[in-house]
Amino acid sequence: MSEPIQSIAQNNYILHNIDAKKLYVQEPLFTANSGDAVYVGWRPDETVLFETTATSGVASATLSEPLTNFERVKIKFGAGNDANMNVRTCYNEFDTNCWQYNLVGQRTDDAGIVFGVGAFSAANNYTELHRQYGKYYIFLTGNTVNGPGNLNISLFKVIGINRKENA
Repeated sequence: MSEPIQSIAQNNYILHNIDAKKLYVQEPLFTANSGDAVYVGWRPDETVLFETTATSGVASATLSEPLTNFERVKIKFGAGNDANMNVRTCYNEFDTNCWQYNLVGQRTDDAGIVFGVGAFSAANNYTELHRQYGKYYIFLTGNTVNGPGNLNISLFKVIGINRKENA
């Protein structure tokens, strides 16, 4: 009987005989150990390209680096015509190969469902975003609609997601 078969038959065997080696990975990958197992995970890479503390946001923004350095972009924007616009913010996420980012947000208040739409376009080799338009519609009970009305749509934060390797 061969040595491996004899070892198995006698419940005296090693499935592998490979020296353990350290596992090195680069961001956004990471490693973790649990008992005898090693796991490789993936951490999304996010970089804040623009952020403002202005409670009403801004109509234009200069980014710290081009959007095209990233696979995706997440834009935090607000829509409204009052001083509390910063509590009516939401995020939209896009591929970065767009030259215009159409934003859509929704909230519910006493008037009904307020649906805001707007757009920011990229400029200066994707290092700037500029407001193009903003409109709102209010859907009331009974399927009636108020609007479109002009809407002050503003930027609060721009985040690049998953940096491209060649950036």
